[in-house]
Amino acid sequence: MPVTLSRRPRILRGVRMPQPVDAPVLHTARTTLRPHRIADTEAWYRLHADPDTRRFLEWPERDLAAARWHLLGRARRTRLWQTDDFLALAIEVEGRLAGDVSLHLRSVRAAGRTVEIGWVLAREYTGRGLATEAVRAMLDFAFDEVGANFVTAEIHHENRASIALAERLGFALAAREERIASFVLTREMHRHRTSGDHVRAAELRTDGRSRPPA
Repeated sequence: MPVTLSRRPRILRGVRMPQPVDAPVLHTARTTLRPHRIADTEAWYRLHADPDTRRFLEWPERDLAAARWHLLGRARRTRLWQTDDFLALAIEVEGRLAGDVSLHLRSVRAAGRTVEIGWVLAREYTGRGLATEAVRAMLDFAFDEVGANFVTAEIHHENRASIALAERLGFALAAREERIASFVLTREMHRHRTSGDHVRAAELRTDGRSRPPA
C-alpha cells in the first residue's frame, strides 16, 4: 500500500486547512501508532529486506544505510496542513516496530477533504488482525481529527490481503486499472460501519453478562 510523495515546495501547494494536524500517538488493544524513531532503523531495514513485504510496494531494495535515510525522512512527516502533506506513523507491537500506516492529504477544502491511506506490516505480524486494528485507528483519526470526508486507498490488484482488509473496513471499489484497484471510504460509510460494530460489541457484552454460570 505505497503512497507517492510530492516534492512541491509548500509555497506552491495553495490553500491550507484552518489549523494544522500533527502526528498523534494512538493506542489500540494491541498496537501503538506513533511517529517513527531512528531507533527503529534495524526493524525498518528488516521490513525492507523481506521480498514478500516489498512485493506490492514501489520501494526499491535498500541496504541498512539507505533504510536509515528513508526512515529519517519518514520520521519528519508529522504534519497535515496543505495539499500533498504526508503523515506517517509506526505501528508498534509489544514494543517493536511492526509496520507503518500513513495519510497523504490530497484535497484540503472542507466539503471534499480527501486523504489517501497506506499501510505495510512486516510478515511476522500478519494473520493476527493487527493491520485491521491499526488501519481502523488511523481511519478514526482521519475522519475525526483531520476532518476528511473521503479516504482513498490504491492497492495492487494482486494484493489480496490488503484488498480484503479494505473491504473489511468498509471501503468500496471505485476504479480498477491494469495494476491498481482504487478504493474509497466516505465519512458516512465509516460512521455507519463503526456504529454497527459498537452495537454488535454491546450485544456480545450483554450476552456474556446474562449467561448463567457453568
